[in-house]
Amino acid sequence: MVDAIARSRGAKTVVDVGSGQGYLAQALSFEYQLAVIAIDASSHHASVTNTRAERIKKHYAAKCVEKQQFKVPRTVTCHVLSSDTLAAVVLDACQDNHGEHVTESNNCNQSSPQIGQPNHSIPQLVLAGLHACGDLSVNMLRVFVSCEQVQALVSVGCCYNLLSEDCHEDTDTSPGFPISNAAKSSKLVLGKSIRDLACQSAERWRSLTKEMALQNFDIHAFRAAFQMGCIVC
Repeated sequence: MVDAIARSRGAKTVVDVGSGQGYLAQALSFEYQLAVIAIDASSHHASVTNTRAERIKKHYAAKCVEKQQFKVPRTVTCHVLSSDTLAAVVLDACQDNHGEHVTESNNCNQSSPQIGQPNHSIPQLVLAGLHACGDLSVNMLRVFVSCEQVQALVSVGCCYNLLSEDCHEDTDTSPGFPISNAAKSSKLVLGKSIRDLACQSAERWRSLTKEMALQNFDIHAFRAAFQMGCIVC
């Protein structure tokens, strides 16, 4: 689907946001020969992506009779905390066009207002995020709206409990909710309980017995306590 969307929009570059260990990035690179920039907050994930890409490259090279230049995902390690950060990372990665993958460490404190302006050195691209946790989906939406180089957006939101909210978060960046004028004007508030419930599958809970449901509640309670402890530390 990502390949079909990219080609329909004339884009040959895909930015995989929240790429994890690079499964989507590698499929798009090796199977569909798209230029892929894989952005993730974990340097370990970048290392795994690069190592696996080398193995896949050797596998494809062994199958080819003629020597062929394979596209390999480029990895960028960055904790995307705002749409400005994401825009800046995308801009830098697209302008620094290496043939082979390069693991890059960005300070991620930069902003890039010029990304919304015409820049012919930056290729047309697609933003993709198949596991865009919390505010990551929102930041992708903002970059899609503000950046003319981004021709399409493929985003699967998740981890809604991590979505920041205007009335509950003390942050210097724009909150993840609300973002529409309609929601802002209506003073719509979700709250943590509703955001936590959005992560739960009604079908899964419905299929559980009472005993199993209580056990699940215990597991969620311990996990929540552990997460709060990590945040405090």
